[in-house]
Amino acid sequence: MSKVNKTTETALRVNQEKLVQNLRFSSTNATTVLGEALQNSRRAGATKVEIDFVPETKTLTVRDDGCGIGDYQTLFTLAESGWDAETIENEMPFGLGFLSALFSCQKLEVESKGGRVSMPTAEILAFKPVKVTPWVCCPAESRFDGDVCGCGSENVQGPDAEGVYDCLECGIFFTAESIGNRCWGGVTTVRLGGFKPDASQVASCLSELAKGFPIPVIFNGNALQRPWALDSGRAFIDTRIGKVHLKEFGSGESWTNSVQELQICLQGLPIYRTKGYWRGDSMVNIVHLDSRQFHARLPDRDKLIDEEDVVKQVKSVVQKEAIAKIMALKETLSPAEFAEGYETLKLWDCLALLNDVPVIPKGVLAYLQHYPIKEGCSPVNLEPAGLVTREDVETGKVTVAELEDIDETGAVPWMFAWHKDMRVYDNPLDKGHWLFRHLVDFTKQAVQVEMVGETHRAYFNGQWVCGDAAFCEKYRLAFGDDFVDIQGDSMYWEDRGLFIVPKGDASGCVVRQASSYFDEHDNFNESVKDEDEWAFEKFVVANTSTNPAKALQRLLPSFAGCPKVFGKCFTLALDGEGRVLSVVEAEPVETRQAA
Repeated sequence: MSKVNKTTETALRVNQEKLVQNLRFSSTNATTVLGEALQNSRRAGATKVEIDFVPETKTLTVRDDGCGIGDYQTLFTLAESGWDAETIENEMPFGLGFLSALFSCQKLEVESKGGRVSMPTAEILAFKPVKVTPWVCCPAESRFDGDVCGCGSENVQGPDAEGVYDCLECGIFFTAESIGNRCWGGVTTVRLGGFKPDASQVASCLSELAKGFPIPVIFNGNALQRPWALDSGRAFIDTRIGKVHLKEFGSGESWTNSVQELQICLQGLPIYRTKGYWRGDSMVNIVHLDSRQFHARLPDRDKLIDEEDVVKQVKSVVQKEAIAKIMALKETLSPAEFAEGYETLKLWDCLALLNDVPVIPKGVLAYLQHYPIKEGCSPVNLEPAGLVTREDVETGKVTVAELEDIDETGAVPWMFAWHKDMRVYDNPLDKGHWLFRHLVDFTKQAVQVEMVGETHRAYFNGQWVCGDAAFCEKYRLAFGDDFVDIQGDSMYWEDRGLFIVPKGDASGCVVRQASSYFDEHDNFNESVKDEDEWAFEKFVVANTSTNPAKALQRLLPSFAGCPKVFGKCFTLALDGEGRVLSVVEAEPVETRQAA
């Protein structure tokens, strides 16, 4: 007879002791308890929270004047917060915060509305019974005809087997149940003995946690700074994600110094900060998230759930509010004043607001401050130009050119723009801006080069640059119907690999148009640059001198390193292309003169 397979059942079970012990590893920081302590005080309706730390005894004490703990069983029940329905709905308390207190110390003492507790945390975590001692003092109550029963003294004896106390001052008898919580002083005190974080960790953590907290935090008698708090005096805007403070858009602030850095707080505690460079607690936009929409990660609450998506939402809202502020300012400022906020408009991606402003902001345009050269890793050609009006551009008083990088295109269009005193479009505007209808665009049409009165060509061979050089009276650069004749500045024609040297320039600066003199490691080789400049200068003088002997003398190198030729005379013969045919030693000048 075959066996019949029987269906069995199982269910999820929890080893509560091991679960609790393992939860000690769920918190990232030992100071998590500090944030939980602050949250509990706030939720209890406290007007302030006082924290003291004694490093000698490693004792942390937290006091607040909130509603107090009435039922200690709720405090010692995991995943049960004990808060009212509104708090649970708005903030989703986990009911695990007190566990972080048990893991952070060796002994726990609590004094609150429900009585006193004092017990080693190891015993609590081992699920041993926790003794709660009620508050007991002699009652002082009005009775018939205004008589007072009891004296209010704490000098009592008991309880006896039936739970009765005897006041040693006035002699009345009473039970703890008969006086309820009337002897509690209204201050909840939590004392953590053998607290594991040290003094510097406590001070640093509390300083950070207090910055956006809604109630005062007193640490060792000193009120901590709360620069991000809703009651800090800063103006906050109600938005769909919560409350937002925009830095530099308030009264008396400078909107042109606006920033994009974010400090996000949830339930008063910091939970996100813009990564990278931090300019200080005051140079930041502050966001207090709506805790009904956004939640923190269990158990530390130091990270947002779906952080990336939440931060995107926040940035979008903050940008929208910033642009609204900027649009309002535009209605009150002159065009020149509004244009001063160019960097802010660029920061908030709203350059389109400049499209109808008849002024080009400072920094958008630049001028060529000197002879243009290849830049490499050191931009030197352009300097920011001042404000330019639409009238200046449309009447031709100011011509604006669009140029590509000189290191890529070569010097030809740059020389044309420099000699025509053009302004260069250097920083972005919105594509719908009126300036683009008037730009001289060298990226779409080439500048034509024509040499006038060319005399000859010679080959220059420097250390880093080399190529043919054309010597001429002048050269002409033409663009459309416009042109400029240049006599005093040499130019390197990148497309032809040709140095053009007009008669008015005997310098060696043109080698800087052929090379930036930065090597592959982005190091500037100044000595090589200087040698090439000096060599080219000698090369020009030699090629333009009317005396061949003096020209040759300028081209010859120094022979200081060759003692054998000292005091000698030589006859040098060159062919028709300047190559050396022969070098013959001749009689010394003194010998010929004596003969």
